[in-house]
Amino acid sequence: MHRKGLVFGLMILLIVVIMMVQVSAITGSIGNSRMIINSKTGDTVERTILVKNVNNISVAIEMVSEGDLTSDLKIQNPNFTLAPGEEKKVNISIKVTKEGSTETKVNVKFTGVGEKGGVGLSSTIIINAEKGSLFDFGNSDPNSVSFFEKYKMIIIGSSVTLVLLIVFIVLLVIVSRKKKSKGMVNQKEMARPTKPKKESFKS
Repeated sequence: MHRKGLVFGLMILLIVVIMMVQVSAITGSIGNSRMIINSKTGDTVERTILVKNVNNISVAIEMVSEGDLTSDLKIQNPNFTLAPGEEKKVNISIKVTKEGSTETKVNVKFTGVGEKGGVGLSSTIIINAEKGSLFDFGNSDPNSVSFFEKYKMIIIGSSVTLVLLIVFIVLLVIVSRKKKSKGMVNQKEMARPTKPKKESFKS
């Protein structure tokens, strides 16, 4: 009886150890672990983070941000599951609201499906931002979207409409002046006294 209890206890201990080994054996892998971006305030920077499952079991992924631009950083799909050997590119966008150098991190947590423990990795994003100009529609970052690019059609359409309106007003003023000038000429001609015709008397 004592022997059976000892064997049973060893089996439970072995199961616990195996479970602990499996939990601690979870590993993570990400691409773009460090990014340095030159930009301007007002720009929106778009990037991707490659998340890989290099484990032989499915893992649950949780992504959260921290740092200077946390409130301005959006993760498209922060929670998802990867099958063994599967990888996924996660889109992130950052609104550059602060001038100077900022550092923001995207923390990626890998957890075995149905397990509690896991491992975490971080992608560090450093943005060196110059002060953007209201009339500067250029963009030093080829992957970010400038204000002009985002609202290009609206800006062009508004500009064309404004030019046409100015031309119409100018033409209206010219026509109005011509009519006024012609009216004044007619009034002068009407106001001009006419000379009476001389009658000739025959004797």
